[in-house]
Amino acid sequence: MAKTQTANRYRILYLGERRNNSAVVTLKRAGFAVATLHTLDHGVAFAVHNPVDLVILDHALFEEIDGWSPAQSFKLVKPTLCVVVMSDSEKFGDGLPEGVDGFVSKRSNRVLVTEVKRLLGSSKARKL
Repeated sequence: MAKTQTANRYRILYLGERRNNSAVVTLKRAGFAVATLHTLDHGVAFAVHNPVDLVILDHALFEEIDGWSPAQSFKLVKPTLCVVVMSDSEKFGDGLPEGVDGFVSKRSNRVLVTEVKRLLGSSKARKL
C-alpha cells in the first residue's frame, strides 16, 4: 500500500522501483508529501480516491504501449494533474508522450525538485 505523509504541502504520487528511494527522500526533504506505489493500476486508483497534485513516473516501469502512455491514464481521471517522467537517459526521444508535462533524468534529484516546483508553481494545485 501507499505510504503518505500529511502536512501543509503539495501531494506527490511516485510510481517506480522500490530501490530508487533517493528521489523520494529528496522530495520529502524538500517539503513535499509523497506517496509511493509500484504499479500503474494502483497508482491510478490512488489518484482517483486521494488528493494528488503531481505524479512522477519511472520510465523504466512505464513504457508507452501502442501509442498510449501511462500519463494519459492519469489525465483521463484528473485532467489537471501534473505528470513528470524520470528516466536513466538525459533526453526523451523526439518529444514527450501525450499527457506528460515534464521530464527529468534520474541522475539529478536536484533537477527533479526544481522541475516539480516549476510545474506545481504553474498549476492550480492546492496545498494540503
